[in-house]
Amino acid sequence: DKTTLLEVLDVSSNRLANIDPLKSVWPKLTLLSYLDLSRNPIKTIMAHAFDSLDALRTLKIKDLPQISRLEKNAFKQLSSLSNLEAYNFAKLGYIDVQGIIQELPSLASIDIEVKDSVLESDQLQVIDHPKLTHLGLYGYMLQSMSSGSFAGLRNKFLSVSLKNTSLSSLPP
Repeated sequence: DKTTLLEVLDVSSNRLANIDPLKSVWPKLTLLSYLDLSRNPIKTIMAHAFDSLDALRTLKIKDLPQISRLEKNAFKQLSSLSNLEAYNFAKLGYIDVQGIIQELPSLASIDIEVKDSVLESDQLQVIDHPKLTHLGLYGYMLQSMSSGSFAGLRNKFLSVSLKNTSLSSLPP
C-alpha cells in the first residue's frame, strides 16, 4: 500500500471536526514526519490522539476555533517530535504548557498559546531541554510576566518570541 510511504500530510483548512477516527490510520503511516491539522473545526484532542506516529517530527495544530479540550497526554507518544505549533484556540480555557513540554524530550521548537493572564516564574522552569532552540508564546490573555519568568531557561542558543499577547511591558 503506497499510503504507508507517506511522509507529509497536510489536511489544514478542511472540515475535520473529530480526529479520533484517524487513530486507526496512524499505525499504517510509519514514515509520517509532518502533520498539519490547522484551521479545522476540531473540538477535542484527547489523550493518545497521536499514538503510533513514531516518526512524526512536526505537528501543526494552530487556528482551531472550535477546540474546547486539549489533553497533554495527546503528545505523550510523540518521542521524535521536534517542532510543535499549537496556538489560536479561541474556545479553549486552559493549556498545560509545562505538561505538554515535559512530554516531548526531542522538542527543538515550540509555538504555544498561554491562557494564563500572568506568566509566573515557575511556569517555564521545566523548559530545560538541551535541544530547545525556539520558544514562542502566544495568547491575548497574557497580560504580565513575573520578574523570574525566564530564569529557568538555560540554553544559550534559545530564542524567545512573545506574539499576539496583551503584554504592555516586560519585567526587569
